[in-house]
Amino acid sequence: MSLLLLLVLLMMLVNINSFHTFMNRIPRQYLTCAYASERGWEPDFARFKEGDASKVFKDLVSAPQWLQIEEMTARLYDWNSKINLVSRKDIDNLVESHVIPCMSIACVQTFQKGERIIDIGTGGGLPGLPMAILNPEVEFTLIDSVGKKLIVVEDICRSLKLNNVKVVHDRAENHAKGNSYDFLMGRAVSNLPHFLTFSCDLMAEQGEAQRPGSSGLLYLKGGDFFDEIDSSGVTEYKLEGVQALTQQSIISDKVSTRLIPPSLSVNGTQLDRGRYSQAIFTYFASKKYFLKTP
Repeated sequence: MSLLLLLVLLMMLVNINSFHTFMNRIPRQYLTCAYASERGWEPDFARFKEGDASKVFKDLVSAPQWLQIEEMTARLYDWNSKINLVSRKDIDNLVESHVIPCMSIACVQTFQKGERIIDIGTGGGLPGLPMAILNPEVEFTLIDSVGKKLIVVEDICRSLKLNNVKVVHDRAENHAKGNSYDFLMGRAVSNLPHFLTFSCDLMAEQGEAQRPGSSGLLYLKGGDFFDEIDSSGVTEYKLEGVQALTQQSIISDKVSTRLIPPSLSVNGTQLDRGRYSQAIFTYFASKKYFLKTP
């Protein structure tokens, strides 16, 4: 397998546009032989799928989709020993810290058939792959400038037969020339102000969107969201804590809560500003409202 990976990387260096075709010609047995999983992810996956949190996704995830999510998780876990997708220190938390938060996006946003979604800086396919599994009639583009990570994404898409996913090796600002989408997605790519500067041109003008007035940005990230929002110039937004969305099913020391804009209050009580380790930022607006640096 190491020789195969080396050949693929060399192919990418010679002609990056041909590596996807090359991957599709590799007999599947030469890919699957690499998966000697230690099954370190399985206990967490079973606990989440069969536990109380299953109620959260009861109407969102079908039995076949659970199987796809499970295989995706297994392949991400195995590939991570060959290509650094998730920090080696955090790989044992793959389900709790990575897969579950990405799935929870389905709790805050429902996509319509034919809508175009782009996952910017997808890495190993998060959050784009889980969302593509849960939304088979929606078109997903997964883009990253690091080509070797897209080898993993291509393999998972082929294994799961995700025909609604297009994988692009490019920078977001280059891809924006001639391409636009109803929704942008990202996961801890960079701080929010910087992310907006190179991604906002990918958002369709409201007149071009499938649902004018309803398209926007879905961004999963931790840290001091409020300071980043203030710096970005965004005025209309919503924050959803992953722990709250999954009904406290995540066992960790991460602090998450459901947030609303700081100018509002809940039952007359102002929400605290501070750091939140797992939260989904939702912003609905035309790209002209994004703040771009010269």
